[in-house]
Amino acid sequence: MIEKNDFHIHYEGEDVFEVVNTAKISGVKSMALIGRLDIEDNLKDIIEYGRVHGLEIFSGVECPVRIEGHLIDLICIGFNQDNES
Repeated sequence: MIEKNDFHIHYEGEDVFEVVNTAKISGVKSMALIGRLDIEDNLKDIIEYGRVHGLEIFSGVECPVRIEGHLIDLICIGFNQDNES
């Protein structure tokens, strides 16, 4: 059986716990919650909620960057949200 993983889930304007529940019902085993220039304040609680419900959740943030004159979205996944540096 192939596992479902989704590493680009935006949650702005939605109940993040409901996003996790929907992913679980859909058979997703791991996911990255991607904030646009920001991460969820209660991310530790969300990661723990996912763990309890059988989902591995990674933190993520999407930042616009300019490379050689082109604006692109850089997606960073799995960083330590407690590290302020």
